[in-house]
Parts: sequence; C-alpha cells; structure tokens
Amino acid sequence: MRFKKRILAMVLSCLTILNVFTVPVMAAEPVASETEEIMVASVPSDATYAGTIYRNGGTVSLGRVTLTNNSKLYVYLPKNNNLDLYQGTITFRSGLNVVTKQLANYSTDTWIYTANDIGSGTWTVTVSGYAVGTTQKCEVWYRVGN
Repeated sequence: MRFKKRILAMVLSCLTILNVFTVPVMAAEPVASETEEIMVASVPSDATYAGTIYRNGGTVSLGRVTLTNNSKLYVYLPKNNNLDLYQGTITFRSGLNVVTKQLANYSTDTWIYTANDIGSGTWTVTVSGYAVGTTQKCEVWYRVGN
C-alpha cells in the first residue's frame, strides 16, 4: 500500500513539474509609437524644455519666473511609462529670500506652484536632484500660465 502511494506521489509530482514548464508565457511589449505618445501626452505642447537630469545628479535652471495672484508655474517631469523617475528639490530665489520644496515624480509628473505657495514676485527657479529608474535620466519641462 505504501509503495502505491509513493509511486502515485511521484507521478503527480512529475505531472505538476511538466505542467509548470510547458505553459507558454507571452509578454506584450508596447510599440515604440505608443511609448512616445504616452510621454508626449504628459507634457503640453506649449511647455518649454529646460534640460535633462541624469543619475549622477544635476541642476536645471528654469530662468526667471514671475508669480502674481493668478499666475502659476507648472513643472513637468514626465515618467516615460515609469522609466524616468526623479527625486530632488525645486528652489525659488528672489534677493535674500529662498524657498525650497521637495520634488519627485513617483506619484505624479506635474507640479503646480502659485504665489500663495511661494510668494509674489520674480523668482529665479532651479531644479536639482537625481534621476533613478531604468533610463537613469529625467527631462524637465515647465510653463507659466493661469
């Protein structure tokens, strides 16, 4: 009786192993044009390219930005299908006033800053940090609007 149970257990084990290794696995990879469309969709056409930050770190200048009551600064860090991730800071300087905010595109790729957040006036804006992820680079785009 024990001998039959052992043989049955071995046969079932062999069938399980055979089933695991014979099931075909297929992965669907996006077509290049689909990936480009995803990246382009996250950055509006009127945004300005500021530069690229790489894994070794870097700083990109957005220039001088004027924030008043209704104006907003939009900063875009496209994730490129979660391949281009970024972590760092955005710094606003106006004379002796310096405002620094944390910035990362793990959960969102669009950041909005207003005069209520930073203060009214003309600011020199820089984005500093490190890119992580597969491509180890992240593009920085921005626009000022309402």
